[in-house]
Amino acid sequence: MIFFNKIKQPDSKKTFTSGLIIFILIVALLLLKFLYPTSSRIAWEKDNYQTRFDKLVEKESWSINDSLPHYQYKRLQDSIRRQLSEENIPRGGSGSMSVFDVGVGKIEFQENKVKYYLTVGGYFAKDFFEFYSLHGKNYIEYSVFTKKENDFRVGDFKTAETKFELEQLDQNRWQINYPLSKTQYTVWQAIVIVLSFLAVGLLFMALIGLPLQLLFLIAKGKAFSDKVLIIFYTIASILLCSGIFLAIFRITLHLYYKAQVPYPVTFYYYDDIMNGWSLVIGGLIVLLFAKAFQRGYDLQQEQELTV
Repeated sequence: MIFFNKIKQPDSKKTFTSGLIIFILIVALLLLKFLYPTSSRIAWEKDNYQTRFDKLVEKESWSINDSLPHYQYKRLQDSIRRQLSEENIPRGGSGSMSVFDVGVGKIEFQENKVKYYLTVGGYFAKDFFEFYSLHGKNYIEYSVFTKKENDFRVGDFKTAETKFELEQLDQNRWQINYPLSKTQYTVWQAIVIVLSFLAVGLLFMALIGLPLQLLFLIAKGKAFSDKVLIIFYTIASILLCSGIFLAIFRITLHLYYKAQVPYPVTFYYYDDIMNGWSLVIGGLIVLLFAKAFQRGYDLQQEQELTV
């Protein structure tokens, strides 16, 4: 599939000017990426599931009377542990992520209970917090600082109920699992599959299919021809549109769910905008090559007219 079927013949001055602008854009994007890298936020130590589960057991054990004999206290605590284990420890599940940092999944628990969710990545923590699920509800516990004393922040803990579940990917990034019904899960699964296949197909064409055609044409001595320029502009268009779409898609999702995400979980507009920066850079570089070949094509046309 070729997006362009006709090449205009701009004058050499316009070709040089547009090439210079493209080069400046490439340098500007590279400087932005390396001087202000994305995902360089406050890092919190990743917690494992067992630690979080033990904290839940400890939290629920506060309701047990401390004056009870140890064996009775231990028996009640074991009962709490079994109950929380059935509620919080999954027995199976599945999930999938797309190239857009969005995916769907399901988790199976005891008694044939199944949770369906939409996974959206690209979140960060402004401050330390804890997430936990208790008796079928999700909670987020974080610090609310009210004043500063001797270089220390002073405040209290606040607990808020949330509709989603949080999962830490590494020390910087978090993903949010939004609950879905079975019907919504099926619809979103279809959307993720279609978008993934479409993205893979377009990128395969831009990175493998069209470049192979380009090499064949150059090998045949047709480096400065309409077909070569059409391929260059098509590759550049696919890469640029893909990178821009990635940024728009991610920031749209984050804005849509923004009202449901409480402090201190957040996203950053800059990170979303730069999400497809590598594709945009690649597209601009290909466009720069297209301008160079355009200049060679113009010179060849001038020589043929002179002869």
